[in-house]
Amino acid sequence: MCLLKLISQLKTANTDLTYNVTSVKLTGISKTGTYNFADASWEAKTGEGNIKEYVYLDDSNGIEITKAGSPTDLQKNGALMLIPQSLTSANIVISYNVLKGDNVIKKVTDESISLATTGNWELEKRYAIL
Repeated sequence: MCLLKLISQLKTANTDLTYNVTSVKLTGISKTGTYNFADASWEAKTGEGNIKEYVYLDDSNGIEITKAGSPTDLQKNGALMLIPQSLTSANIVISYNVLKGDNVIKKVTDESISLATTGNWELEKRYAIL
């Protein structure tokens, strides 16, 4: 039995722009839970002290995302393992720069993307966030 495995990759369809991702965080994530062996169910705890922010990528140099046909892997140190849970208050928070040539044309800091509509993270599943 395993918990769930989260991997993240980014890609772009725009050949004129390069994206430089400097930070990816998961917020509103439960860090504890209870597994019931009798019915093989998992319940994440959501009370005070049980919700955590996980920094998935923090790289001041950034990871360059260009149009190369396949997604760029943001994993530097392996996948993030999390417990199964509802995502009603979870978000991905990302910071990145948009470049045209060597010029930064837009800097985005802590853009929050809600995961509330993605359903639940389930036991023994693998999720790719693209």
